[in-house]
Amino acid sequence: MTIKFGATVILVSDVKKSMDFYECLLEQKVKFDHGACIEFEGGFAIWEKKYAHNMMKVPYIETQQEPQKVSHEIYFESEEIEGVQNMLLHRKIRFVHEIYEQPWCQRVLRVYDPDGHIVEIGEPMAAVVRRFAKSGMQPEEICARTHMPLEYIINEIQNGV
Repeated sequence: MTIKFGATVILVSDVKKSMDFYECLLEQKVKFDHGACIEFEGGFAIWEKKYAHNMMKVPYIETQQEPQKVSHEIYFESEEIEGVQNMLLHRKIRFVHEIYEQPWCQRVLRVYDPDGHIVEIGEPMAAVVRRFAKSGMQPEEICARTHMPLEYIINEIQNGV
């Protein structure tokens, strides 16, 4: 028997509003549009809550929104992190926080999607490695700063700089 990952699905209150957020702002490509169920390329999907509850045979009870409990975040990457932040600020998207550097030197920002799900956008670690290499850092120094394996760093420097 083989079990293969298919997709991560989040439940949303307004599929059109959420589709606009992910497709237009975060540039995700729609693979299948089934109305109440949208699948994006890369294994990410959004389902309208009432539709999803019906499909899962779970009663749907509409309640006032409770305070956000962090149980997950949705992660995307962009080598143009400053441009993404400026675009999101311009569109008046609600931020968890603007760009800051993680302890492993990756720059990230976090925003809320229309349903309050936390969305992280970070620069790829390969971009962090290339940024440090271009600044003159040696592979061992980059390894110490980023906690990435030395072999990975050497490979990225050879292939990407």
